[in-house]
Amino acid sequence: MNKIKIKKNIEQNVYGLLKHPLFQDWFGSQTIHKDDILLINNSFIFRKDVITNKSRLYVALNVKELERRKPTIFIAEWDSFNSEFKLFSRNFRVPSLTSLDKAIDDQIVTLGEMVFILIGYVEDNVQIKVPVGYGPYKTLMLDPALTEQVNIQNDTITIKDTYDEELIWSAIESHFYQSDKPLPEKMRDIIGSAIDQLKEQSMARLVLPNNNRSQNICMTDAIVKVLKDQRNEYANSLQAVTQQDLMSLRPGSYNEVLRIAYNFASDATTFLRLVISICDLKPIVLWGTISEHYDLSKVFQELPWISSRKKPSLKNYVSVIGDTRNSAFHNLFPFRKSLEVVLPTSALQNARLHIFSEYERKKENQLKFQDKELVDVLFEFTRARERRVPLRFWQQNLRVMERTIALFEKTGEVLRALYKY
Repeated sequence: MNKIKIKKNIEQNVYGLLKHPLFQDWFGSQTIHKDDILLINNSFIFRKDVITNKSRLYVALNVKELERRKPTIFIAEWDSFNSEFKLFSRNFRVPSLTSLDKAIDDQIVTLGEMVFILIGYVEDNVQIKVPVGYGPYKTLMLDPALTEQVNIQNDTITIKDTYDEELIWSAIESHFYQSDKPLPEKMRDIIGSAIDQLKEQSMARLVLPNNNRSQNICMTDAIVKVLKDQRNEYANSLQAVTQQDLMSLRPGSYNEVLRIAYNFASDATTFLRLVISICDLKPIVLWGTISEHYDLSKVFQELPWISSRKKPSLKNYVSVIGDTRNSAFHNLFPFRKSLEVVLPTSALQNARLHIFSEYERKKENQLKFQDKELVDVLFEFTRARERRVPLRFWQQNLRVMERTIALFEKTGEVLRALYKY
């Protein structure tokens, strides 16, 4: 039964792509022969942005069946090609076709366990102890399962988390006050140092799913929830932004748009690369999400300034948003170009060139002159690259966020179905 669900999901997803207006436009512009074979590409993102190699397996259909509401889907093995869709004429070499049923069976055998990390869930119950070794306390313990924020028993301080140091310290002060004991000198510094150690050592466990036990929200669902919250904040802030705000770099809502867009571009694209790599290595995941991949690539392509060889580039996307955000937030000084200082010849007095230092001390090879230390300080001044994009970029970016979230949700759904099989 689960295999039937997997196959049905793949079919519905492929049929969704075939209904896309841009596919319909492309197909309508082609010279079609009824014996042609259509291959749908298995990568819609600029390949330099990911480290895995794309799969040789492609979703394939007989052109003569495309007029049917539910054409038969095959899987074909073929060399790489760059276009989104490729037609093969029966008069020339064509790829051999494998039935979708057999391709699913072949893929299931090679799925392994690692791919299901994306639907694993977090067990935040790892206890960690660090020594205090000062005053009446021997141990500071982190226990995420603690029902209260701080618990002090005998020589052990147990805390629920390490985020609010002021709250932890207030609880310790209150404990001393209630017990009429003097607060040891340097205790706050010692506790602060112990908290830093807990922060460095703290961890939670990511556990692979288990069909025989209930579980909390999975890793992908947790990421999707955060992204949806960010998407909503972004949309609300975007409504208040005008083109004038962009030209004047007016703070307020525009800064919120930049902040959220920057965080999204940095973090969501990292997870997106992981999803794309999984689809490279486990193409059955792509077959069940290919419509969402195609949708996302189309909204990416509609963004100004980020296309590369007609495929959307994640690197350029992050770069555009990063430059725009940095030029708004980090250019405090009124200089938008590099400054070349014209120095009189008298400025470099007592110049001495030191070379042939020992290899381990090669930093000593340098040009020394009067006021070199002052020059070294001036070298610390930098500027952010200035870039501004039109309001329609930020409006279109909302669609990028929505399509990215949709892809992540669908990926989690496909992986859950595969895990149950």
